[in-house]
Amino acid sequence: MKKILLLTILGVLKAAGALWAQNIFSKVYYDGTQTSGYSVTEAYDNGFIIAGSNSYAGLIMKIDSTGNQLWNRQFGNASDNAFNSIITTNDSSYVAAGRLYNSTAAALNMGLVKINAAGDTLWSRILPNTAEAYSVSQTFDNGFITGGYKHNTGTPSSSMVVAKINSSGNLQWQKTFTLGDNTNACYSVKQTADSGYIVMGSIVSYPPYDPYAALIKLTSTGNVSWTKIYNRPGGGTYGGADVIVTNDGYLCYLFANGSPALMKTDLSGNVSWCKTYGGYTNACNCALPKLHPSSNGGYVFTDGSAAGFGAGQEVIKVDSAGNLEWNDVLSMYVVDVVGSRDNGYFILGNGPIYGVHPWTTNNPQIGVVKTDSAGNGAACFYPNFMSVQADTMIAHPVSTSPGSTGTAVAIHPLITNPVIVDYTGCVSFLGGADELTESDISVFPNPFSDQLTVTFSAVQTNSTVRIIDLPGKEVYNSGVLTGAETLIIPRSGLKAGLYLLQLQTEKGIQTKKIIIQ
Repeated sequence: MKKILLLTILGVLKAAGALWAQNIFSKVYYDGTQTSGYSVTEAYDNGFIIAGSNSYAGLIMKIDSTGNQLWNRQFGNASDNAFNSIITTNDSSYVAAGRLYNSTAAALNMGLVKINAAGDTLWSRILPNTAEAYSVSQTFDNGFITGGYKHNTGTPSSSMVVAKINSSGNLQWQKTFTLGDNTNACYSVKQTADSGYIVMGSIVSYPPYDPYAALIKLTSTGNVSWTKIYNRPGGGTYGGADVIVTNDGYLCYLFANGSPALMKTDLSGNVSWCKTYGGYTNACNCALPKLHPSSNGGYVFTDGSAAGFGAGQEVIKVDSAGNLEWNDVLSMYVVDVVGSRDNGYFILGNGPIYGVHPWTTNNPQIGVVKTDSAGNGAACFYPNFMSVQADTMIAHPVSTSPGSTGTAVAIHPLITNPVIVDYTGCVSFLGGADELTESDISVFPNPFSDQLTVTFSAVQTNSTVRIIDLPGKEVYNSGVLTGAETLIIPRSGLKAGLYLLQLQTEKGIQTKKIIIQ
């Protein structure tokens, strides 16, 4: 009995030791003007590779397992270059996809860059007459499949583009797909077990002007096996952002009326189930979020919104059936999250968010948070309890005839090493949400669960107290205070989390952070 108890205690201590060994940190990366992260992948040495943009050039940055910056590379200059996706490759290198400037056509095109583990460029390619790549993944033959869109001169204004590249960066085939009569874009493409491909995208047609999610199954040479589009009964805003190939079908990430949704289909694209996850949505010129498998057989994703111009503030962990395990709200616009070798999670986002005072300007910063396996971290976020509901999606088979054209052109963008400073903390922590420097106000208790008592150092005249949530929405307003010495604020159904309490007086606005348990 004692031996069993001792073994049990040792097992608990071992598990706890493994948890303690997990790196937990929060960092900010900023060049003083504009730095944004759009995609992250784990490096071969337990560090991470971040892709995005810096001062309107494409950015690839390497950090170690504790968030220290090791090297960075900037591709192009002042042409709005950016990388939306980055992956590890079988030969210990990295491939990033996004948009690169084509000086010959004076336009941005779908672009891919392959670099080695030290950040040296192995090859870089653009696909002329295209616009932007959102996805790249490696194929069984060590080549790459990428997806994005191209501009059209007539109607519709854009078409999906899917291209197969060999291991040397040479184009093998390129296909265009036009399903909607307004816009079309491919946001994700993955290889399937039969050596074909599954394409996830979003289309818009007139009417009803709402996006539809679209799945296209391709053969190994890019020919269409089947095509289906998806919407709710009675309509609704749905679009496709990412897809993962499972043993029995496809798991699709959708953005739905400003909230994320997961849809599971069989191998023929028939809907098995769909679940919608309520969350924050905010305006942010960010790449579409991505869906990733986790180490325990589930999935992790962020709550981005529609069409590349939105990002949420939540990280969501679900099991293989889409049931919620945990979710966190962060003080930044989260765009990607991946698992790490220590079974934790690495979260990538941008800031500052609306309502939090930036350092000097509204120029964005890259923010990262590393958590343990349960989603716990040191700073910059708090646990949340979101609503999850079963949803109904209808699959509509459609036909499409792809266009077949394209070339891959080698380019040599200017490569530089920008000066990007990293700090420990959260986005906008340099100025932060202004804590009161004068003893004008005190709050108790903080954190609180039922009600908050606000005490003023002097009788208030013509002042107002407001509470702002992280997305910037006002959730409480005291009205004009006259003759007030204290103020009792009830919780009144507010969700647990971090808020900003603002005292507006004749001297200006002063802000204090408060937490609801």
